[in-house]
Amino acid sequence: MLPSALEYIFKQLFLIFKMLSAIRFRKEKSRLEKLTNKSVSFNAIYGWEVEKGAKSFEQMYQESRKDLDNFERQFALIKRINFVGTFFDVEVPLAEAEFPDNMKLYLNHVDNWYNILPHELAHFWHYHLNDKDKFESEWKDISGNCYGVSPSEVFLDIAGVVSKYAITNLLEDVAETAQFAFFTKMGQYKKSNFLTSHNMEKIAQKINLLKMYEFISEKEHEILIPLLVESQDIRNGIIKFNIVKNY
Repeated sequence: MLPSALEYIFKQLFLIFKMLSAIRFRKEKSRLEKLTNKSVSFNAIYGWEVEKGAKSFEQMYQESRKDLDNFERQFALIKRINFVGTFFDVEVPLAEAEFPDNMKLYLNHVDNWYNILPHELAHFWHYHLNDKDKFESEWKDISGNCYGVSPSEVFLDIAGVVSKYAITNLLEDVAETAQFAFFTKMGQYKKSNFLTSHNMEKIAQKINLLKMYEFISEKEHEILIPLLVESQDIRNGIIKFNIVKNY
């Protein structure tokens, strides 16, 4: 009798939790759908993080919309935004681009979120490029296709990546470079984990490709290239003007 009674109580409590969560989901779902004009969904298991996740995303959205010149064109490629989470301590990313048009944000890491939208938008823009093969070939010419290797200083410099994560594969290199460009433009690179590589010449070449294929605008490119000298100065204590003189 007792186990059955406890089971009944737990089931009722779970139903109440689901009902309360559903109310919270509908409120945040409606607000974010109105803000973004996208389909928004939340994972019911992680109900207590809904408001925090929605607020964090709204801040990312507003900042990116204000400070990324090509934001509207790139964000238009996304049709659905899915907030997910789990009780279990599993290894999941901060966010994930599910092609062709679904963006997934993991509520497990909501306390560690920074503005990850430039990274995810770069994934979607890259995926939808009409001349993607040409772009990737030109990118590999710069990086030497040096991916999937140990993130040692030697390989990081050969590939000319902006972070250890960028050496995972070409897709992440492109997205991390776009994220780095955003942080650099906003003067936030000193607070980030970027600038792993000392090879600023290759990074500048990659920034050029981002401009050519409209990941970033001409105006942003003009801002960024001089800042690469400053960021190299901050990292190494010297200024190498020859790195950027041809860009």
